[in-house]
Amino acid sequence: MQQKSATYDYMVLPGDTLEVIAVRFGSHPAWIIDSNKLKEAQVATGTRLKIPVAIAPGRTAWARGRQAHLITGKPGGDQVKPTTGILTVSAVDLTDQDSTGSPDAVQVLHSTFRDPRDNAVYTVAFRQLLPIGKDHPHLGGVGILKWIFGETGIGTREWPKTLAYLTVWGTSDVYKNAQPLEKGAYTHLWVGQALRDQKGTPTAAPNPADLEAHLVLAGPGGRNDPLKGTPEPFIHLFCRDVDLGVGE
Repeated sequence: MQQKSATYDYMVLPGDTLEVIAVRFGSHPAWIIDSNKLKEAQVATGTRLKIPVAIAPGRTAWARGRQAHLITGKPGGDQVKPTTGILTVSAVDLTDQDSTGSPDAVQVLHSTFRDPRDNAVYTVAFRQLLPIGKDHPHLGGVGILKWIFGETGIGTREWPKTLAYLTVWGTSDVYKNAQPLEKGAYTHLWVGQALRDQKGTPTAAPNPADLEAHLVLAGPGGRNDPLKGTPEPFIHLFCRDVDLGVGE
């Protein structure tokens, strides 16, 4: 189904190019960022969408993801399996610096989804923040409006540089069919510019006019530590239908 054209507004992030602020995501209107001048946006459905507050460091950002898919083969790979599931996160970014005393915080990070390969139901419950990165900085554990991947030095270089509206590093407890599977699994979540097309195929560059949420889980030892008891030694869940906003 061809989408109607939408009205875009823009903001400048220091040192980078113009970025889309308000656009239609998925099958419903949504908003992501507000500049001081932006009061409302004309979205693709033709309705007026009020944008009350800005997503910015120092504020609590939240996201809810649906239309879940599992990425198999390898994290970020091109094998995609549609499934059922939801992803919810709420976090605050108060520092960019890695330290044991980071004031960054996660209020909630939770996901439930079904793996179509073994029909098991997985539940992910956030355990604690990882404010210091082993392989790269974790920005204190939570980042809001941060560039990641590619040449940024934050995250893998295998994926293109993209703007993360919200990103979290931490550990989670993973349950399979309501039974404990892994305690303290490495957890990386990000909500940002889409890195996949409508078929789920990875793209060479991010699409700032689309939004995705991703959750990657590995063993307690870090992103290269195998996750045990799952069809593959990792879990990579991504959601196409995402709401993103701010709390008080």
